[in-house]
Amino acid sequence: MNSKIVWLLKFQKMVAYGLLAGIVIGSFLPPNDINAMHLPGNDKFIHASAYMLLTFAFLFSYRKERLAVWWGVVLSLWGMSALIEFFQPILSPGRERDILDLFANTGGIALGTLLMLLLRHFRYSTLSNKPAE
Repeated sequence: MNSKIVWLLKFQKMVAYGLLAGIVIGSFLPPNDINAMHLPGNDKFIHASAYMLLTFAFLFSYRKERLAVWWGVVLSLWGMSALIEFFQPILSPGRERDILDLFANTGGIALGTLLMLLLRHFRYSTLSNKPAE
């Protein structure tokens, strides 16, 4: 197996928490710092993509857990997203609340969840459909 994949599997929770830290820190950067990064793409696309990756990373790290644990992860990430949007103008002068950011984050969370559900479904359905040896 590829050594990068082995490393990722071994430290999957660390990767998920690293993505979480990056999103939280990025959410409270001053607007001038964000503009200086020259990120490609639409702002809402960036929000959705970041939360899709974050959700997928957390659900992947809890892939062997029951769906109830997944719901806890999904609701926690959505709650964090809502709190970030609420506190942005308070903790980061020059930033504003934007309900469309919250919608984009929610869409990303939904896409990340859907991707993980599809992966889980196809992984187990292909394992159960193997012919007996």
